[in-house]
Amino acid sequence: MRWIFWLVAFSILSMLYMTDGLIASDSLPSREHLFIEFWEHQDGKLINGKAYKMMIDFPTYSLENGSLTSIGPIDVGPAAMAIFGTGSSLSGDMGGGAASGLVTVTELPYFIGSYFSLNISITQIVGEIVTLDLSGRQMRLEPGESWKKERTDTEEIQDSLMKVTTTLTVSNHGKVAFQPPKDALDGKEMI
Repeated sequence: MRWIFWLVAFSILSMLYMTDGLIASDSLPSREHLFIEFWEHQDGKLINGKAYKMMIDFPTYSLENGSLTSIGPIDVGPAAMAIFGTGSSLSGDMGGGAASGLVTVTELPYFIGSYFSLNISITQIVGEIVTLDLSGRQMRLEPGESWKKERTDTEEIQDSLMKVTTTLTVSNHGKVAFQPPKDALDGKEMI
């Protein structure tokens, strides 16, 4: 009979946990992970014609006061070396809004992309120090440091001429905190 008591007790506690009952996720211990971010921002100034402002949306994560939150699941299992955020935003006559996403870095080198004739990769992570490869040039980023590259081009967008300034930024935010999720999807933690 005692096993029935424990089975019923466990079932009730499980249901409360799964339905936002008495056991809340904010009572779970905080976790920290290295957070590296790549951001591309484009600002436009109309030279001639009509501004065809594009709107993009929406950011899927935010970083505030050292706390990272996301609207979707992310696998931060034992193989995760870092959380990598990527995003883009528009301003001025280019339009407005931002879009972003998160993934985990599980092996190196981690290819970020090709921009301005540069192949950008994360080649090494030692503690909280991140090493980037910028087409053969090595760059170390300590926590709190960023690398920026800016370029201005004149672009034809539909029947308009626009001066577009593109700024690329890779930031090492160091370790950031997040709470384990209330739910787990296929063993993946949600942040």
